[in-house]
Amino acid sequence: MNFSTMSASVYVQDNYKVSSSLSLNLGLRWEMNSPLREEHNYVNSFDRTTGAPIVAATAGQKDYVYGYDYGAIAPRLGFAWQPFADGKTVLRGGFGTFFNRIPVGSQGFLIWGQYPFTTVTTYTSSRTQPVTLANAFPTSNAVAGVAVSGVDADYKNPRTYQWSLGIQRQLPWGVTADVAYVGSIARNQLISTNINQASP
Repeated sequence: MNFSTMSASVYVQDNYKVSSSLSLNLGLRWEMNSPLREEHNYVNSFDRTTGAPIVAATAGQKDYVYGYDYGAIAPRLGFAWQPFADGKTVLRGGFGTFFNRIPVGSQGFLIWGQYPFTTVTTYTSSRTQPVTLANAFPTSNAVAGVAVSGVDADYKNPRTYQWSLGIQRQLPWGVTADVAYVGSIARNQLISTNINQASP
């Protein structure tokens, strides 16, 4: 299989000195990670409403099975402020949004090589119908099954929001004290859900 994706991004940044004690770092990034494609269209999903398979480039389907995420806008903001005239204290902080893409081959993102391209057949050996090397794939006790994975047609790329706030103070004897808080939260992370599993 020959998979491909495309990434494009634009980033602008500016450093702005508001005053002798306050500086701002401003940035804005737009990023686009294309859906997964395969040279022979061996990419598939399924319709959760009807259960019907969705195969790339067939029955009016485009050559991908989930859409583009054009809304990946990532602002960046940073500041440094000296609240006192002695210049020995500095407050620093920042915020940023960061996007990720799904790596090809991710175990939780298997949308290729499934039904209708492949089916799963189970063979059970018993005394009356043994599975042997001479007859490794007996048709008499073969059970064919279909298990498919899919992806939300409105899939959005994973994103992380990160922020920090810190204070730095110059002390006597060449000592500097620095205290900071750093936080992050993730959204749209990749998860797998078994839709056939009964609710607890």
